[in-house]
Amino acid sequence: MSSATLLATAGYDHGIRFWEVATGVPYRTIQFGDSQVNRLRFSPDRLLLAAAGNPRISLFDVSSSNPNPFYVCDGHKGNVMSVEFGQLATAAPSGSGGGTSLLVSCSDDATMKVWDTRTQGAVQTLQNTSADPLTDFCLVGTRHGVSVDAGGMIKVWDMTMGKLVSAVAPPPPLPPPETNTGFASSSRSATSTSLQSLSLHSPTGRLAASCKTGTVFIYKLDFADPQLIQPAQSLPSSMQASEGAPLSSSSSFPPQSGPSSSSPQPSSPQHPTGKSSSSSTARADGANLLSLETVVPVHRRYILRVGWSADGKMLATAQDDGSVRIWTEQERDAAVRDGATDGHVSDVGSGSLPFDHQQLAGHQAQSGAPGVAGAGGAATTNFRNVAVLAGHQRWVWDFSFTPDSQHLFSASSDKKALLWDVGSAAVVREYVGHQKAITCLAVAYSSEQEGL
Repeated sequence: MSSATLLATAGYDHGIRFWEVATGVPYRTIQFGDSQVNRLRFSPDRLLLAAAGNPRISLFDVSSSNPNPFYVCDGHKGNVMSVEFGQLATAAPSGSGGGTSLLVSCSDDATMKVWDTRTQGAVQTLQNTSADPLTDFCLVGTRHGVSVDAGGMIKVWDMTMGKLVSAVAPPPPLPPPETNTGFASSSRSATSTSLQSLSLHSPTGRLAASCKTGTVFIYKLDFADPQLIQPAQSLPSSMQASEGAPLSSSSSFPPQSGPSSSSPQPSSPQHPTGKSSSSSTARADGANLLSLETVVPVHRRYILRVGWSADGKMLATAQDDGSVRIWTEQERDAAVRDGATDGHVSDVGSGSLPFDHQQLAGHQAQSGAPGVAGAGGAATTNFRNVAVLAGHQRWVWDFSFTPDSQHLFSASSDKKALLWDVGSAAVVREYVGHQKAITCLAVAYSSEQEGL
């Protein structure tokens, strides 16, 4: 197990802890005075740690002993739900190259902000067009971003132009079979499609988004140029803007006059289909950039986080029953592919998930959503629950796969972080020391590492 791996955890005790991965011993603690910590992210060069709270983001120098942040991003008016380092292409003249290494955040105040530490402020502010609280966000390549919100929408943004270019509302969640988990039943409405989390697997362009009632929607991002979805190959270590015109100055798109919504803390996560308004991001045929592939009804419980493994072969869900569940995609049998059954072959306990093609086809007909699995000759697949990582006693808020997809870190309200062997579903190591719930973690690896 390499000592090069960086692991940080944080939560409600306002302490950010750094851990020796091999021993489970904390070696540094930083106090985060503003609030609980909602999300942690290391910069790609491993020099910076971003901690998102309510309402600020603090950037810490990983190698320094200074407990104070060297820069604070102050501008949101609610919980910052997601933060990502990335490189965005500038509006430089054609052929001039250029890009800006930045920090992008989203908040339940219904805004996304792009930050450049060199200018000490937000260089771009995008307002959610529906004014619904934003719950998660991910960068797509060097130009685009995808958000999910409490209104149940998935939206694709051109981050350099400050424009919404595509949006879709997932179909109603499919009801999975009841499962006996030993935990109290959720009282939340089974009809709610408030989206809580999303994860992008860049090599395949597949996007997973989870709703609060236990369903995961799998979409395909369909750009005319597949290279638009690939992340930047490298990032400058200095967070400085390179050559080329800067991003536009701080502004909202479109202007909103109504009040924004917010949620007080992450223990209650708050997390009109449009067509592309930019010819550079729309497909040549003008179709929506988001194509629904399949729906995974996980269970009747809250999903707090969804994420792909690095190889894209596994999907994981973190849930309020104290588990992380691992799913793999399987070919359906011929009878289901041919529509001879309704897709409900067995229950979650046996590992096979119900997949109702007729219901999805009905949604496609009503909404015009392209690319529904099982329609138009598309390959029909389903997801099976192949492992349950059951070791936490309370909600699991966050997790992260290792680069080789063989291990997974998880963080929970039971004040513990765990390292799992995914293949055996066994706990490898515990990280104990927080005084209250752990709501987020971040892991960073050296460029030479393929695993722990």
